[in-house]
Amino acid sequence: MESDSVLNYVRSQFPIETLHQLYTNGELCDIQVKIGHQTYHCHRIVLASNSTYFHAMFTGNLTESKQNSVEIKEADQEAVAILIDYFYRGKIEINTNNVQSVAVTSSMLGVDEIVHVCCQFISDLLAPSNCLEIRYFAQFHHFEALGEAADNYIANHFSEIVETDSFVEMSYEHLINILPMPHLKMIEEISVFNAVMKWIRSDLKARNEQLPKLLNCVRLALIPVETLIAKVESEDLIVHEFQCQMYLHRAKNYHFMPERFFSAKTQPREHHDTLLLTLEQQNYQNLFVYSDLTPNAKLLYTDNNFARTQFAVLALGKKIFFFGGRASYNSNNYGNSSRRHRRYSGTLEMDNYGYSSIPVNNFTDVPCLNVNNYSWTNRSSITPMPIPVFSHRVCQLDESIYLLGGILNENHQVAPNGNTTSISDVYAYHNGIWSKKASMLTARANFGAVLHEGRLYCAGGRTEGQLTCVALTNTVEIYDPKDDKWVEGKPMNEAREGCGLISLAGQLYALGGYNGNNVLCSVEKYDENKGKWIQVCAMKVSRSHANYIAYKGEIWAIGGESITDLLSDDIHNYNSVTRIANPSLTTNHLLTLNFTSQNQPYHSDLVEKYDPVHDSWELYQSRSTTSALWNAVSLSKY
Repeated sequence: MESDSVLNYVRSQFPIETLHQLYTNGELCDIQVKIGHQTYHCHRIVLASNSTYFHAMFTGNLTESKQNSVEIKEADQEAVAILIDYFYRGKIEINTNNVQSVAVTSSMLGVDEIVHVCCQFISDLLAPSNCLEIRYFAQFHHFEALGEAADNYIANHFSEIVETDSFVEMSYEHLINILPMPHLKMIEEISVFNAVMKWIRSDLKARNEQLPKLLNCVRLALIPVETLIAKVESEDLIVHEFQCQMYLHRAKNYHFMPERFFSAKTQPREHHDTLLLTLEQQNYQNLFVYSDLTPNAKLLYTDNNFARTQFAVLALGKKIFFFGGRASYNSNNYGNSSRRHRRYSGTLEMDNYGYSSIPVNNFTDVPCLNVNNYSWTNRSSITPMPIPVFSHRVCQLDESIYLLGGILNENHQVAPNGNTTSISDVYAYHNGIWSKKASMLTARANFGAVLHEGRLYCAGGRTEGQLTCVALTNTVEIYDPKDDKWVEGKPMNEAREGCGLISLAGQLYALGGYNGNNVLCSVEKYDENKGKWIQVCAMKVSRSHANYIAYKGEIWAIGGESITDLLSDDIHNYNSVTRIANPSLTTNHLLTLNFTSQNQPYHSDLVEKYDPVHDSWELYQSRSTTSALWNAVSLSKY
């Protein structure tokens, strides 16, 4: 036998039953824990290894470290007994009768894992009848995760909670924190106003002075003008309140000129009964406006003179604004415009964006489509952009419109050598003026961008300068308007060009895209607690340069470029004749814009939606018209 032979043996199971037997029999105990009239004979090492409270007591310079007996005051005796038993057995039984006392005692003794278990147990018990009580319990004991879960539940069930007797017992501080939430679940904003008035009138004398601040949390601009005049402006508590009248005046102005009076309070909430307008972008000049996505959609508007692509869109009120882009040409005249055929064959040619080397001007103007009467304005009231870019992004943040990144051509043309540059420039539009803001950390184009929790997030995209040498990225950066500064965020798990970035119910999602080798169906969600991106349910269809939008509490994925069609076996055969089984969309007020096109290979016409509660995707019926690069915006119905 060689002298250097080694055997590493690891015990398969810690003898926890033996340890519990020692505790039960009172053997080798070296500390007495007294609470009330009860005394527990324990082992210091067991208590210290399970509780930060006991660890500090026995290892520090406290008097108790030298004593054979310690007394715990102001703790629930039954809860202490349950926890000590857990220290020795590794098992614990939580029920509705003991969960609150166990949670509080665990927090006091520093048993964090049991605090987490208890808070998760309570979260699962949330209901309209108890959520306010649970929220106050969490706030009082500083259980932040439970308090956040309760607030999200309250926001998602606000219409039900308003009808309970406990609603009028909400504190002013709590109500004013809940009302601004974008995922506050109310189908119409007038219902939010009615809830505020109900709370005020329940104790009019004490609460009347709070009305202006609470009314400022109501998105008055999303209430029809007729209703504003008939029900809000005529409210006797508002008639003589100057500040409230100012809010009403601004809301009515927004209905007539949204591009001047927009703000964070003019954006529809996530659960509002809104219109969804989708833009099917192709390199053609014909533009059709449809009532929804279904094969039987009603044609509402036609425009035969629209000739731009790779623009950005933004909805303000009932107007859709088109920012920049580049001129498009019919592929019958200028060759095959199928970007997928060229791009994913493993080469990146100069006409990577569906163009030959023909001089093409980029646009700086901002035309507008008025959905009220379906009229087109080539020169809207928004000042032309300061630079001509395409593949850029536009986001609204408070009272400003931000123009982010994109591609800028030298001499504003497609040069023979593909001389285009991804830029990091950022401009903000406010009161008719564009102003330069802090540049992004990374020059990027074809990226995801979204407003999330009051800050702008940009993720993925292409980051190089030459079309023939594309570099894709997984980086994320975040802009805080208060500091006019960009900071690095946690990178995504993989590079994503042409990805979507969506904020929904306080969560941030990155969807689809192209990673340099494959078109992706994967979806990532940023986990604030873990500080990293985690995988959630993948889409049924791989998509790049698709459109993603938050609509009525779900994420919709529309069209895009895809190498494979269906990635699931649980779907009916899908072709231009046999459609998937699904309810009609005609009652959902979906409004669709598409450009004339013929079906092209690799361009998907499949639509699916994501349910964040059940972490699942469902295919939805749509028209058979295909389009690789769709855009979509959600509009207020009023």
